[in-house]
Amino acid sequence: MEELTVLIVVGLGTFFHIQSIGSINVSLSAIQKDFGTGLAALQWIGLMEAIMLSGLSLCFGRAGDLIGRKRVFKIGFP
Repeated sequence: MEELTVLIVVGLGTFFHIQSIGSINVSLSAIQKDFGTGLAALQWIGLMEAIMLSGLSLCFGRAGDLIGRKRVFKIGFP
């Protein structure tokens, strides 16, 4: 039963992460139209999300090593 709970929680965390990436990609055309930006500026939006997620993954991974993965996951970062 515990394995199923872990699978569901990790699956939901992955789903919400993919959903956030997808929503940003879908909104890029509206951002370009509203702000009149070029392709280079739109690429920065996706790049900044990747950099932010990478940095947070390192920080929260280390926090998981120090205080435990369960506590970090309960805080809200998968």
